[in-house]
Amino acid sequence: MRNENQFNAWFSKELRTLHSKGYFHLKASDKFTVGVADFIVWGKGNSSVMEVKYIKSLPKPGCKLLDHTFTGPQVTFLESIGLSGNAAYGLVAVGDKEDGKLYLIMWKDMPESGNWEVSDFLENQNKLVFEWNEWKQMIDICLA
Repeated sequence: MRNENQFNAWFSKELRTLHSKGYFHLKASDKFTVGVADFIVWGKGNSSVMEVKYIKSLPKPGCKLLDHTFTGPQVTFLESIGLSGNAAYGLVAVGDKEDGKLYLIMWKDMPESGNWEVSDFLENQNKLVFEWNEWKQMIDICLA
């Protein structure tokens, strides 16, 4: 993967494979409402939203994790969805399918700044970490 758009295209394609199993997803692309999450997923009688950030590799300790942070409107959108009783997550995808990781962060564990120092991010015990090939298990957790 070279960028977030490529990751989102891959992830959307993978999510479509679940449609026959009673799951449905929408890749949101609202250019008029700032902050709307990248993905909305329905299944098991529940819903979840995810805002995605992609990085090629983890920066060195002492650096900020993301060049393109979770923006204030994105964090506010996730918080609003979470406070309404639905699941809302930030998803930081790192690397690629062969050796990458997917870091799932609940809305309430997102920093106000929308970013972390790398060591703080890796030490945060509230995130869930998946291999890329475990994305289906990640979706099940999002919809639990």
